[in-house]
Amino acid sequence: MIWTGNEEAFRTYFHGKLDKNGKSIPAEKVKDMPGHPFNEVCNDDNFGAVLNNGYVDVSFDLKEMSDSFWDMAEANDWNCLILENPDNGHIHSIWKKPKKTYKDGKDKKLVCGLVADVHSGSTYIRLKVNGVERFPPAFEPEHIQELPEELYQVNTNIKLWQLTDGDGRNDSLFRYAYTLRKSAGLSADVIRRILGNANKYVFKDELDEQEMNTITRPEALDSIESDAESKLRLVCLKGVEIKEVAFLYKPQIPKGKIVIIGAHPGTGKTFIGCYLAACVSQGKPFFGIEYTQNVPGKVIYITTEDGIADTIVPRLLWCGANINNIYTIDDPKGELKFSNIDAFDKYLDQVRPALMILDPFQSFLGGKVDGNSANEIRALLNPVIALAEKYDTTIVFICHYNKNNGGDAITRILGSMDTMATARSYLALGNVPGDQNNTKYMSHEKSSTQAAGQTILFRIDPENGGVVYSGTSNLKQSDYATLNAGRKNDTASIFEAKMLISENLVDGRCEVKEIKELAKANGISERTLQRARADLQLKVVREKFGGKYYWEKVEYEDINPEQVEGSINEYLDSLQGHVESAEQGKKVSK
Repeated sequence: MIWTGNEEAFRTYFHGKLDKNGKSIPAEKVKDMPGHPFNEVCNDDNFGAVLNNGYVDVSFDLKEMSDSFWDMAEANDWNCLILENPDNGHIHSIWKKPKKTYKDGKDKKLVCGLVADVHSGSTYIRLKVNGVERFPPAFEPEHIQELPEELYQVNTNIKLWQLTDGDGRNDSLFRYAYTLRKSAGLSADVIRRILGNANKYVFKDELDEQEMNTITRPEALDSIESDAESKLRLVCLKGVEIKEVAFLYKPQIPKGKIVIIGAHPGTGKTFIGCYLAACVSQGKPFFGIEYTQNVPGKVIYITTEDGIADTIVPRLLWCGANINNIYTIDDPKGELKFSNIDAFDKYLDQVRPALMILDPFQSFLGGKVDGNSANEIRALLNPVIALAEKYDTTIVFICHYNKNNGGDAITRILGSMDTMATARSYLALGNVPGDQNNTKYMSHEKSSTQAAGQTILFRIDPENGGVVYSGTSNLKQSDYATLNAGRKNDTASIFEAKMLISENLVDGRCEVKEIKELAKANGISERTLQRARADLQLKVVREKFGGKYYWEKVEYEDINPEQVEGSINEYLDSLQGHVESAEQGKKVSK
């Protein structure tokens, strides 16, 4: 036999025999048995070795992963004992065990993105079966190094193996880097090296150099590293200077805090967001509430539901905004998520805004985040709260309601209650039941800094400043919900449907598919919606062959009474002529 074993990796050897399935097993029990020197067993048809206590075996049962590991090991000049099964190419790799805790088990996720079985100390490895070397050395180094960080275990739901160039890949890698720093405690330099190895040997589609540089840029990874360093310190409260809560608009909009604006679709959330942004950009009152800062503030408005050019900018202008003070972020690939917190940090640092609006909030969670999980939501939002305080920026989450129409105002925000827990102020929007002027309300449902403000009444009117203040009310959202439930008869339902249609008419038209979806979200039936359309005298038109359907207002010309009377007389005369002809025909037939 050419291979004489490796005294560094294996502490002893055992004679072997086959079980009923033909697999090699040690003839003696491994535990607490002294075993034999290599030269005493090497001539057996079946034998194996036991791993030294300070070593670990990382084995790959998938041929493709074995090949990826081999390429990675060669490229990084790693020194380990590699045993390769000649039948299927599966690999055992033997390393010195790292100082950190390293658990044995099957199908363990490794930092580099591979999956392996991990065994250490007293593990029996079959080396010869029926006279054939089961795992002869494919590489036998002079010395064996400690396990590299790429082969550490990691607890994550992110899958790097065969990662493709699809939506959300960069977001996944940012979150993965965050996990490696926070959970695995790896440095920025090591993370940069690990992602480089994964890009070359693990991903299905390799990132180009520019993309990789963006993800692993020093300022991004260094910010994770500095954030991960412990900043715990004991502070005596005697030395803490008392600080009053500041406001943009008191008490509804506290400064440097999280604010939530919530409502069903079609109730004016985005219009109110634009109105608030316009007021801050001009330093003017918000529903008559004075702006508390000395100078107009800058605003970052980020939306994933409405077009900036055709919806947001026109509404901002209707509300009198100073566009020079308002910014957005161009995000064609949808990369801006709370998991990519360094991107938010970067733009907040550049603009230093008084206000940032995220519309809608749910779009920034990321597709793999469970919005109902308190742990996941808290982990994502705590850094957002820290950024609001760091830059003294009010961050507004515009949120959709869930289907809990019978719940209170607090429990109606979509997702985990921890979302609401992050907010210092919560404003609930809705339609005033039965109001013929399409009046809406903004109820101050949560205030953690001051006594809640009165409910504000308003209308949306693009021709008169976008949002028109109509006064105040002592009613809260629950009161309006009770009123609405009490008058939920057929007439009231049609009235609600007519208000919804009217709010969404743009230049006298609305898309049929969109208005039906809004109606469904607001609990309005198809039958009620169609009756409301008939009352509003909207006609159905099609943009072009195969195009979208719209409801449009019917434009009537001024009526000339004399012309109408003449047309009626002509019609009656023609009708009389038909009658006379019919009578004449009867006489002829007789």
